[in-house]
Amino acid sequence: MAVYTATELNATVQEKWWQQVDDARYAKSVVLPHVMNVSKDASFGDIVHLQYESKLSTGDVTVATGAFTASTTTPSSVAVTINQWKYISNEITDLAKEQSFYNPISNFADKAGKALAEKYDTDLLALYSAFTTYSYGTSAAPVVFDDTALLVSMFKLVNNNIPKEDLVFILSPEATYRGILTKPEFRDAEKTGLPASVLTTNYRYKLLGIPAYESTLCATADLAKANLLMHPSAMAIALQKKGVIKNYDATPTGYLKSGAVAQSLYGLKEFRTDHACVIYVRKES
Repeated sequence: MAVYTATELNATVQEKWWQQVDDARYAKSVVLPHVMNVSKDASFGDIVHLQYESKLSTGDVTVATGAFTASTTTPSSVAVTINQWKYISNEITDLAKEQSFYNPISNFADKAGKALAEKYDTDLLALYSAFTTYSYGTSAAPVVFDDTALLVSMFKLVNNNIPKEDLVFILSPEATYRGILTKPEFRDAEKTGLPASVLTTNYRYKLLGIPAYESTLCATADLAKANLLMHPSAMAIALQKKGVIKNYDATPTGYLKSGAVAQSLYGLKEFRTDHACVIYVRKES
């Protein structure tokens, strides 16, 4: 009696493919909506000049004559150079398009948009080293983002008359899960007055009135992640091409394939360097 095993019948075993390709994971953009966007001024040229005023000061009037000395202010100028030209592309051969269930071009617009948004945030957060006026901790001696770090960073900006109502925290996962949420007073319902604990609902609330946004894109600085407490005026971005997508057929160039390419042309720059506090939070390996 012949006994057939999987080895003998290997040629007859049908293979099955899962008719779906799982999405790639992109970091959500949280920084871009909270910086100065001067794209409307970037229609032509390659540099956008931004200005901000210095504070006016008071003086004494001479009582006997009413004389006074007029004060002058010189606006500070910052140039945003549009010098970042990025692209994302996908191609597929005609043969693969006919024979494969997966076509990478079918949802390219959505994927490209997420990838560009991630790049904008990455580049903006990389500007952290320009903010040297206010900081807490150092890259070589980072801190835990606890209630002390929260209060110190807020004090530094509020004490400099930076409008509190416009501030936002950009926090790395280390700051959230290894830091502030280890404190019951920022987590538990009986301490916060919220209907359920943040550990069970994942609800994100304000830290002393300041919105807090989580980002996995905070820059690495030696032993730290560079977290930020920032005002929108801290950074500026100018997008001249905002994710323009082109579909193309490569047959005229001698290739039986088609594709899509997204491009973005932009520039970014720190604007008011005293409008952000860098919080060097201990990096987790």
